[in-house]
Amino acid sequence: ACSMEVGLMRGPSSVANSWNQLAQVCEVGGKLPEAEAWYRKALAAYRAACDRVGESKALSNLADLLQDQPGRLAE
Repeated sequence: ACSMEVGLMRGPSSVANSWNQLAQVCEVGGKLPEAEAWYRKALAAYRAACDRVGESKALSNLADLLQDQPGRLAE
């Protein structure tokens, strides 16, 4: 079930946006395991909020991160 508290300034989507951005900062800084963890956390929050656009962004970012890691492409 989706969370009912979804908005631009509060709720799960707002938190997920922050986590997605934090993941991007970690990725640029070369902290790939941390970036992966933040992307996965954001993805779960977007799913809980039924935010399909956010979910798509986080999933795409996670896929981009994993595609260059040996043995992770199948994931």
